[in-house]
Amino acid sequence: MAKGIYTRRDKKGDLTFYIRYQVQGIDIKERVGRKSRGFTKEAAKDALKARLGELAQGKFNLDRARRPVPFSQLTKRFHEYAKANWRAYESNKKVIKYAEDEFGDLPLSELTSWRIEQWKSKLRASHKPGTVNVYLANLKNMLFRGVEWGMLKFNPAVGVKAIKLGDQRARYLTLDELNRLLEASEEPRYPWLYSYTILALHTGLRWSDMSRLSWNQNVDLEHGQLVIRQKKTQRVKTIPLNQARTEGH
Repeated sequence: MAKGIYTRRDKKGDLTFYIRYQVQGIDIKERVGRKSRGFTKEAAKDALKARLGELAQGKFNLDRARRPVPFSQLTKRFHEYAKANWRAYESNKKVIKYAEDEFGDLPLSELTSWRIEQWKSKLRASHKPGTVNVYLANLKNMLFRGVEWGMLKFNPAVGVKAIKLGDQRARYLTLDELNRLLEASEEPRYPWLYSYTILALHTGLRWSDMSRLSWNQNVDLEHGQLVIRQKKTQRVKTIPLNQARTEGH
């Protein structure tokens, strides 16, 4: 039915009146009210007549007529999307939850860039700048998907800037610092520490990558390289081996 009046009865038997009409091919449904609260079929007819009159006069506001979409509805759908598309979804669910706890049932139409700026300031009081940027990037991604799914018209987080992390230039160890690090790594209680330190110094690998290395899967001595599959992206990267990396075990 393109336009008209229809009813629904809840579990208690109470009748609720609705109106339905179309705007530029979009099917719009609006709740008029419950019979138990005095709404009648005549009231629904009047509501529909008023809406059709607004359409005819060019005074209709689609956003005002639509039922507000809460932020929680977006996060519910985003959880489903992330579960199917993010390899590291299980370990990143808490990132989504931070935004979910903050905005909850706030209508998406009321989520502004200023409201997001306030949240960013709140996060800065208890989180490191880099962590705040991760949460902010995640929120922007969620809202971007919301626009893509037709849940809101634009992304209010677009103009919210990430926190500048300062001078991120690489810092290199001095020869004295290098020698002291190697000396400290020769701790008898941790016989493996020296080898890991050498490997880290010559490859720049993180502990998460080094701890997963195995001779059979990652070490290619024939071509003089390490072959590593990154956990999050599943991309394969190769690291050339020098003499210091290949001598000994």
